[in-house]
Amino acid sequence: MPYYIAALNIEHAYYELTGTYEPFEGLCFVDTLDLAEGSQHQLGFMTEKNAERVERQRKAPITVVIGNPPYNVGQINENDNNKNRKYEVIDKRVAETYAKDSKASSKTALSDPYVKFFRWATDRLQGRDASSLSYQTIVS
Repeated sequence: MPYYIAALNIEHAYYELTGTYEPFEGLCFVDTLDLAEGSQHQLGFMTEKNAERVERQRKAPITVVIGNPPYNVGQINENDNNKNRKYEVIDKRVAETYAKDSKASSKTALSDPYVKFFRWATDRLQGRDASSLSYQTIVS
């Protein structure tokens, strides 16, 4: 449902600014971190148009990384609604970078999806200023 609400909000804002309705083709219904796992071949259950948008965006270079506050930061235990999923590729990248360089005695916060998305986005930058982004920058 949030996918559709986001699309409607974008289309409505555009309409309010321009007085013209234009469908927004930039939104994709997909688990981004699943794509990082190499699971893009599992798009068969999606509509053809959505699968095409996913593929187009997967190939597009990222030039800016913007983040929201962690959405499961208040999670009391793993049985709450926003359980941290395991993503083999992203978890490995977090371990090779943020965890490896961390001096913290506990690295459990690195399993938060917020951290995983920053790792994914930083990797998608393909070295363009990625070296200046550290875990400290993310949590500050």
